[in-house]
Amino acid sequence: MFVVNSVFGQYCSEEYFNMKYYENPYGESVVVVAYDNGSPVGADALWRNDLMGCQSYQSADTAVIESSRGQGIFTMMVKEKLSRIKDDSLIYGFPNRNSFPGFEKMGWTVGRMYKSLFSCKSFLEECDIMIDDVYANWWLKPQKGLLCIRKGEYYFLVRKKVGKPLCHVVGRVDREVATLYPEIKGLFILTYFSNTPSLLRMNDKGMPFILYKRRDVEIPYWKIDSV
Repeated sequence: MFVVNSVFGQYCSEEYFNMKYYENPYGESVVVVAYDNGSPVGADALWRNDLMGCQSYQSADTAVIESSRGQGIFTMMVKEKLSRIKDDSLIYGFPNRNSFPGFEKMGWTVGRMYKSLFSCKSFLEECDIMIDDVYANWWLKPQKGLLCIRKGEYYFLVRKKVGKPLCHVVGRVDREVATLYPEIKGLFILTYFSNTPSLLRMNDKGMPFILYKRRDVEIPYWKIDSV
């Protein structure tokens, strides 16, 4: 936690860390810490975050303190965490602008997500992986600001922009899970992230994601840990 909070600010409390890594219903995660003369200078993790029943890990919380950058610590930590899991595991992540170049340089497959106007038809065609009950209850429910909106026979989790008639669709849930969240009604402009580029998005660089193995697997937006 010390390295992550030193780099990103005080976002990782002990409660948050325990929920993410020790109370994880999918299984054990991998956390790597690099030391220099006994002091922690880098941290990296493979957060156990299964997808569609496949043993999966999300690359997360990658950080190197500023004074120790440029020394190969990032590459060393990535190689170390990969050595601790099974070869057939799915690994993916949503890197920030600091870690993205490093993953790309190491040969990780790069994909992008493009912000689009929402319609049920396009969303169901492009984002057909529904949020599973385990993830909704364990990771999403404790987060503040998530609401439920109904469109026809379908239920979606959304995050509303404060003071604006705009909501971003996080993902689709079943009716039982939807009851766990406050329902929002009214007219709103809805957006969502699509994995599919189009002519309207040619000038949009999109939000990057990375994939180390099993390149044919769709990675849903709602799996990002900071959604």
